[in-house]
Amino acid sequence: MLRRRPTLRGHRAAQGCAVDVGTARTRIAVPGRGLLLDEPTLLAYGRAGVVVAVGSAAQQAAASGPVRLVRPVRHGTVTDPVGCVHLLRSLMAEAEIEARQGLTIAIGVPVAGLASDVSVAVGVAASAGRGTVVPVESSLAAAIGAGTDVSEEATTLVCDVGVGLVEVAAVGSGRVLASTQVPLGLPDVVDDVDRVLRRVATALVGVLDDLPHAVAADLVARPLLLVGGGGLHPGFADQLAAACRLPVVVAPRPRAAVVEGLGACLG
Repeated sequence: MLRRRPTLRGHRAAQGCAVDVGTARTRIAVPGRGLLLDEPTLLAYGRAGVVVAVGSAAQQAAASGPVRLVRPVRHGTVTDPVGCVHLLRSLMAEAEIEARQGLTIAIGVPVAGLASDVSVAVGVAASAGRGTVVPVESSLAAAIGAGTDVSEEATTLVCDVGVGLVEVAAVGSGRVLASTQVPLGLPDVVDDVDRVLRRVATALVGVLDDLPHAVAADLVARPLLLVGGGGLHPGFADQLAAACRLPVVVAPRPRAAVVEGLGACLG
């Protein structure tokens, strides 16, 4: 039987929810209620192959008995759709978000990801929430969540350093103008930060090369926005600034920037 934790009480049914399913953490927010859950993207399977716990409860289950831990997301991509539906459905229920028609779910999707990967993420959210799913590129959501006015033609460059993926994007005119991915993450920052910095700087040049010269010139005149767990790694923002030869600003809440931006998209 799935192990449940105490749920939130006393709230009206949500009309919409924001979901950021990352390699390491899954975050859920609701407009007007803010960030409700920030849990490990983790499932615990018992001996019969049945899910017995999700999120932090899965970690606790592993400490108390023989279970198999599974991460349904790798490098920002859903690799176990069935498990991911189970995870998201359970966390939404814990947050007392009723799965129903009429619910709008804004979900973050990787920039420069394959169309098939986006389709899988949308399908997971639809199966878990039974509502209308609105995919939003994570870099655009992060810029919004950091308080940036994304309506300007050349808004900002965004670098999202997560556990399993680094994304670099140019945001402007309310959309992602150009983007790329680097298959590295926070563990690589710890193990070989110089390699990460070189790859990010190269990715940034590639993104700028894909833009009209005037837009690229406007963007490099502005600070690079750093979000994700990398924004909290000691000294990384300064190292990134030196490697890219650009000023770097860290989002006020770098880990929550994506889900807060998704929530803002819902109004």
